[in-house]
Amino acid sequence: MTGIIREELGTMRRDFMTEVVTLREEIGVLRRDFTTEIVAVREEIGVLQRDFTTDVVALRDEIGVLRRDIGDLHTEVAAL
Repeated sequence: MTGIIREELGTMRRDFMTEVVTLREEIGVLRRDFTTEIVAVREEIGVLQRDFTTDVVALRDEIGVLRRDIGDLHTEVAAL
């Protein structure tokens, strides 16, 4: 009887260890996938930051042009 219980416990331990190994492998795959996704997201954020910066610079330039145009209008109105 004790031998049967020991065999069953041994089988359960092996099954458990097999499951643990499988879960560790799955966790490793998930970590690699997650890391790959994080790298891609960081690269995309970098692209968006550069695009945003470019747009901000362009808007600032356009605001400067508009301010000059308004100044020119004031000068023209004053001359009238």
